[in-house]
Amino acid sequence: MSNPTGLEPALESEPSLSLRDILRMTLRRWRMVLWIALPATLAAGLFAGLSPRDYEAEGFIQIIAPQAVEGRVDKDYFEMMIVSHLQKVQSAFLAKQTAARLTQQGAPMTPDELERRIAIKRPAKTDLIRVSSRDRDPERALGIVRLWIAEYLASIEANNSQTALSQVRLLLRKAQSDLLEKQAAADQLRNQVSKTEPLVILARAVDEGELWRALGEGAAPDPDRIRKLADIRLKSQEQSQEHINLMLELLAVDQAVASLAAQRNLYRDAEALLEARLATGSADAPAPAESDAALYVNTLVKNNEVIQFGEPGLVLETNGAVAKIGLFFVAALAAGCLAAFLREWGEGLLSGG
Repeated sequence: MSNPTGLEPALESEPSLSLRDILRMTLRRWRMVLWIALPATLAAGLFAGLSPRDYEAEGFIQIIAPQAVEGRVDKDYFEMMIVSHLQKVQSAFLAKQTAARLTQQGAPMTPDELERRIAIKRPAKTDLIRVSSRDRDPERALGIVRLWIAEYLASIEANNSQTALSQVRLLLRKAQSDLLEKQAAADQLRNQVSKTEPLVILARAVDEGELWRALGEGAAPDPDRIRKLADIRLKSQEQSQEHINLMLELLAVDQAVASLAAQRNLYRDAEALLEARLATGSADAPAPAESDAALYVNTLVKNNEVIQFGEPGLVLETNGAVAKIGLFFVAALAAGCLAAFLREWGEGLLSGG
């Protein structure tokens, strides 16, 4: 029969498959699903069990909060300190220094490779910085963390030594200048003292009371007696007050000279010790003798901000093999179901054709 509208007959709608149909078609090939999923899962488990395991080592750096005289802590300043040290620990300089130390110990590694193996972060709401490293060799992972922390602490000590050396040199120049000034003043006082007599000689005539009374009464004095009395002089010595004042002033200046000389010698010895520390490296510098200069230097360069918290160790964790095998089994099962459905659907098309 012809179409009165002149339009082509509508195409018959293709049959659609429901979820129930897809599930039924897949279950018909359950053996095929198992044959795909189980061997693949066993192969994945065997591979995960035989593959080398990565070990993680971790260590911590603790930032010490600065306290005021009254015992209070400036929280904003302390937070800035933690962020500052976190940035310093992550610096490329430490990667270069640690890589050089590893190379010296027979475990060569480039700084770029080392930065990929190391992870540094701050645990939330703590004063700690966590340094961790992953490696298939647990000893090498521990060695990386130990060296990284040691190099950071050594860099702080070296920076403190450099700062202390600059301060000591300023103090040394000032002490030397003050010493020369006091020495010049002492030399001038000694010159004045040498020109001042320490004793003063006093001469006195004899006081003859009887003679003076006779003269007062108008009696004629004995000329011989008067002549003898006139020739008699009594001499005595007294200390010069000017000389005493000069000596006291010279004593005070000499004491100041001795004090400044001791300070000059202390700063000079401290400068030599700090230069030796920086020349040999703070971490490898031998411990100096227990002298005043050594104690002074140790006080200047002592690190009061950062310490190592505990000792680095290995983190106890699984290698994730079970989770990986589980995920692979789900993927293999999905692939098997898809393959079973496609085969069932294909055979249905061929049988229908």
